Amino acid sequence: MRLTATKTVARLTPALLAAMAVSVLASGVAQAAKPSGGGGGTTSGGKTTRDTTPPTVSISTPTSGSTLGSSQDTVAGSASDNVSVASVTVSVDGGTYVAASGTTSWSDVVNSLSNGSHTLTAKATDGAGNSSTASVTVSVSTGTSGGGSGGTATPPTSTITEPPYDAAVVAGTYTLTGASSDSTYSITREEWDVDGVAVASGTSTTGLSYDWDTSKLAQGSHTLTYRTWNSAGAEGDASRPVSVGSATVKRVAVILYNFQNQAPPTTPATVQDWTFTGTRSVAGYYQEQTFGRLLLGGQYSATGDVFGFYTVPYAYPTAPCNFTPWETSALQQATAAGVNLKGYDVVMLTAAVPSGCGSGVGGGSQDRVPWNNPATPDQWISFAAHELGHSFGVHHHAAAWTCTDSSGHTVQVGGSCTSSEYGDPYDIMGGGSVQHMNAYELGQIGVLRPGNVQTVTAAGTYTLNPLTAPSNGVQTIRIPRAYDASGNPTDFYYLEYRQPAAYDVPPANVVDYDGVLVRQAPDFAAATTVSNLVDTTPGSSTLPWVHDNFDAALTPGRYFQDAAAGITVSTVSVSGTGASVRVSFGTPQCVRVAPTMSLSPASQSGAAGATLTYTAILANNDAPACGASSFDVAGSLPAGFTQSPGSYGVAGLYPAGTVTTWTLTVASPSTQPSGSYAFTETATSQSSGMTGSVTGTAVVQ
Repeated sequence: MRLTATKTVARLTPALLAAMAVSVLASGVAQAAKPSGGGGGTTSGGKTTRDTTPPTVSISTPTSGSTLGSSQDTVAGSASDNVSVASVTVSVDGGTYVAASGTTSWSDVVNSLSNGSHTLTAKATDGAGNSSTASVTVSVSTGTSGGGSGGTATPPTSTITEPPYDAAVVAGTYTLTGASSDSTYSITREEWDVDGVAVASGTSTTGLSYDWDTSKLAQGSHTLTYRTWNSAGAEGDASRPVSVGSATVKRVAVILYNFQNQAPPTTPATVQDWTFTGTRSVAGYYQEQTFGRLLLGGQYSATGDVFGFYTVPYAYPTAPCNFTPWETSALQQATAAGVNLKGYDVVMLTAAVPSGCGSGVGGGSQDRVPWNNPATPDQWISFAAHELGHSFGVHHHAAAWTCTDSSGHTVQVGGSCTSSEYGDPYDIMGGGSVQHMNAYELGQIGVLRPGNVQTVTAAGTYTLNPLTAPSNGVQTIRIPRAYDASGNPTDFYYLEYRQPAAYDVPPANVVDYDGVLVRQAPDFAAATTVSNLVDTTPGSSTLPWVHDNFDAALTPGRYFQDAAAGITVSTVSVSGTGASVRVSFGTPQCVRVAPTMSLSPASQSGAAGATLTYTAILANNDAPACGASSFDVAGSLPAGFTQSPGSYGVAGLYPAGTVTTWTLTVASPSTQPSGSYAFTETATSQSSGMTGSVTGTAVVQ
């Protein structure tokens, strides 16, 4: 219901005016009439005195005598007055004065400065018409060289460090950061341009930061340019496209507490740095993996808030531990100190506790993140960002499948599959360190846009853009693998392709993100169900301490097949910009692929006549539908060399990258001269005749 107010206007009769005068006198309050002229004088005792004091004005940039390497420059400075500054204007070489932006702190961009000497003048005027000026003389020297201008001199190096990647989505007030360097000349000036218009300049020798208010620009694509000039007048530029849009800002507070007989294990400044403001931080991790669509902030600080340490009235514990009274005390102390905890989306409670006390807990508006003496920011990020992920909407872990057929052989899918919680080494929500979340999880927290997700139900060849960089294209393909009674898909295979990023780097033992990752998961809306990484090369590990999922990616030329669902996926090609995959439906077909041979180590050395030992490794790369195959392996050696076994037969080797290994020895003649000698081992498929070879080296010393 809307309420409408009725305004009553009283008529000012002589009696009412008299009553008002009595009321003012009785209260002892009188209001002096304001003089006209916009503050051009003061009133005392009924007499107006005109303001004759001029304002002061100064130019802080550029400095007088400096050399500009561009025909465009930002002039900035400050002004003050005993009453108020009404305006600041700027003139070039005695020409027309143009209004600057701001008064007490002002700036203006001057354009079309020709080579040579110029005088820049700023005029400050107050409300009474009083004015004063300040001038600087600069020299302009422009030309073309390298990545900017400045004649034949080598330009300085300009680097945009924030935002850290192209096409980042930015919102609100965003801090731009640029770095400058020059091995020959000194840095004299830096400048930030937005869409070709200078917005900030400085004279630091190492870089320039600028708090950019993106709300003043239209949403959509814009171009940032960071420009640096050196003492020779040469200019170096760096540009980066960004997208101004709306971002979700999660307000996060960290509450630090310690026990009565325990010193704080770290400093609030360290936690602030590693969580919010550092070059490696939890906030930086989320900004990168969400392309600026999900940001961390605070309510007392725009970046995020850290409170404490608060000493709780308990002794340092021994396992098992009850966190509830400790956390209750810490929260009560924070509230008593004036912290409004209701203003946060997530409150993280952190203390150093014994290792047996239990792990972190995330979800909802309160997270538990024990301080397990992290030695680096990444160790803290891997823990804190994981728990925050639960609070942001990922109510599960990134697991991995291990599947075996009726004979007990490890297969891609089918037979009996077990899910290993935390088994996904490519994901921070699983066994990864600071790797990005997978596509299923990014969809759950609202990062992926409709254009980033493609559900495929028809055979064809499709393109995947890297999930680790912003894109308007497809970043995950979903292939339905199960349906409900109404024909609605209930379960999917999610395909994604990654390339290394600042935080998302390949885990240990993974050479590169050289293939497509396949995961099983339900629809995005199924918040409590885990995702399962599918190992597309089961049985490929030759070392018991290396988890087989470290080579789970489907590399070019290999096949993933789910016979029960009638799905076949193959990777056609990969590059730094994307991957091409082929999807087909129906009964999976046998596709023969050449086997792979390798040696570990690839080279051995010894005296003439010595026996050198290698591990030979054979992989069957046939599609899963082909079943097991047999292979013949033979060597080709330099004259006089021998190997054992001289030939080798492999029977019943399962497909899809399954490997077998054996010990191979190579011996040289006792009179063999010193040198490096190559030999070759070749495997031939008895089913297809396809071969795979590897060349090893025997060094005679």
